[in-house]
Amino acid sequence: MNYIMNPDNFPKFGAGLLALLALIYIASAKPLAKEKTYMEFVNDYFTKNQVKAITITKDNKSDVFNYRADVETIDGIKFYVTLGSVDNFLAKIDML
Repeated sequence: MNYIMNPDNFPKFGAGLLALLALIYIASAKPLAKEKTYMEFVNDYFTKNQVKAITITKDNKSDVFNYRADVETIDGIKFYVTLGSVDNFLAKIDML
């Protein structure tokens, strides 16, 4: 305990504590969802019955692709597919 309470060791202790907190933050951060193409979504996940949930939201980042389908698979993989039209996406999914 004398090591921590010694004023000469505060910079060393503080740097070590900051490094530890940074490692904990990095290890616990969630990975960002990756973008997949519609064909990757269909071929790799949908036709293989690997889709657990699809959430469609409005995406204001693009003028062309106004919607985004956030997909979660049975294995916990998360990604998104950009959509031009929700109705077109749903119609294509119904035909599969």
